[in-house]
Amino acid sequence: MALDPKIASIKAAGTYRFEFDKSQVVSIPANQTRLIVGFSKTGPFNTPVFVPDTAFFKQVYGDIDRNLERKDSFFHRSCLAALERGPILALNLLNLNATDKVEYIKFGTASTPEGGTYQQNQGALGEYQKMYNRDKFFYPDSDSFLDNVGANKLAFSSDTTNDLLDFTNLGQNPVSVIVRKASAANSIGFNVTAEQWYGAANVPGFLDKDSLVSDFLVDVFIINGNFGGDFTSATPYERFVADPIFQTYFDKTQGLKRRLFDADATDTKIAEFFNESEVDVIATYTASLLPNFTDLLGNNLFVEKVINADTASTGVFVAVNEDLFDGDTLIDGVAGGIDMIGHNLEYTQTTSIQDDINFLSYSGSIVSDLSYAGTGTTPNTVTSTSSESINVTELTGAGDFQIQVQGGAGNSLWDAFAAFTANSPTAVGTYILGDNSGEYIPVTSVQVVGNTVTLILSGVGNTTIADFATGVGSIYTYLNESDFGFVTDRVPTADNFSSDIIGGYGSMLYSQFSNGTLTDGDEAVFEDGGIQYSSFLVFNLSLMDLFIPLVQQQLQLLLQYRTQIITYHLLL
Repeated sequence: MALDPKIASIKAAGTYRFEFDKSQVVSIPANQTRLIVGFSKTGPFNTPVFVPDTAFFKQVYGDIDRNLERKDSFFHRSCLAALERGPILALNLLNLNATDKVEYIKFGTASTPEGGTYQQNQGALGEYQKMYNRDKFFYPDSDSFLDNVGANKLAFSSDTTNDLLDFTNLGQNPVSVIVRKASAANSIGFNVTAEQWYGAANVPGFLDKDSLVSDFLVDVFIINGNFGGDFTSATPYERFVADPIFQTYFDKTQGLKRRLFDADATDTKIAEFFNESEVDVIATYTASLLPNFTDLLGNNLFVEKVINADTASTGVFVAVNEDLFDGDTLIDGVAGGIDMIGHNLEYTQTTSIQDDINFLSYSGSIVSDLSYAGTGTTPNTVTSTSSESINVTELTGAGDFQIQVQGGAGNSLWDAFAAFTANSPTAVGTYILGDNSGEYIPVTSVQVVGNTVTLILSGVGNTTIADFATGVGSIYTYLNESDFGFVTDRVPTADNFSSDIIGGYGSMLYSQFSNGTLTDGDEAVFEDGGIQYSSFLVFNLSLMDLFIPLVQQQLQLLLQYRTQIITYHLLL
């Protein structure tokens, strides 16, 4: 071993002091970057990777591997030593053949058609080396990926995924991938139509001009480890049931739970799962499914570009069948295309049966058995006490009636009248049953001043002053808005052609139509005398006026109801 020249110059024993300047590092010219060849269990293979520093090397290839060194492979140590003098090219060699396989999955990007024949959750195996372009050095290539998995680049099909979002893991470590429609927070600035974004003359032919740009954004989460299910079993996620940490996050059939409560506006349960110390989220992305989509700052948000830029460190590689975005084929909002919000779901429901959805990382039933029994409405009654006085007056001009009750809080009639609400052209209020006319009379005004409650009631119809009792012990029968809870059929006997159902304003049927639980296309089963008739729901509020006379007759039969109020609460 050669000695340092300063040490070699010493002629006699003694104590000597020498200074060595370690701050000076030999600079390696860029055109003389060294290539280190060897073997690594992690990182890209069969392709040179430019490594600028030791931190990057360890992130991609890992630290020194003692097991490989026992087999006389010192790739990691050699690279780290060479990096002390400057950047290097690292070439990790791997010998592959046709028996080496890698798993991939073709994610569906539309809620239709139904899952089983569309998105295969268990994935499939493809030849590992064919995920790469192998003309010279190996590098992951989307065209090679698509050819390897048998993608059809020439024709669009309504009953396949069309390979619009294919994932594979080219790394040596298992990872799990969650893909969902981009959250509201991550799609701020993109809630504009395609026509507004591109301009009226520049909307691509594969898009509907009225679709929102945000409808094509996805959130992608890459998690270290295997959190997938065994889809050969009826309960794919059974293994998490007994896990002390993860059992609260997984349903043994459906997988990872999205929300703590159904009413939550965001995926609160998933966020809680990501915050677990045992969960290592390697990377998160918000990207677009549209090829070469750029934001207003010029950043390319295409899912291929965004995710594949990190393949060297995450191992995850994405391929999108870009050839189908040729402008001649509509992909937006159609079965097999990109329809993450269900544009096509209602049409599918009216023409066939689809009882679940299975696309991206969403999977679950969309069919619920909801029953609505035919019911009438039970009126309320209240009796005046000796502490209350009632005065009834017929108002001049309009012919309306005024009822004044003097008493106070704690008196039964005073409390009931004070809680009444007035009817208006846009709101349903309280109705009082006339003692003589037998008609329900709408309350049009309610005022409470001190110990006096004043009601104004409509004089339309057969109402007279005798309809309102004034003595002690007078009984008043009334209906409030929440009491309009009847459900009935429009015709005495339903069949396949005429099973129209009417739901009153306060019925569960009405409220579930209002909040979107029931929509056009839902399958409906009407049962009469033990015989079931199946059809599909169609709500058509524009025909309201045509059905008013018929509904009036039905309501009078059920409630002896005043016909003038029907337009306030009709539901067809």
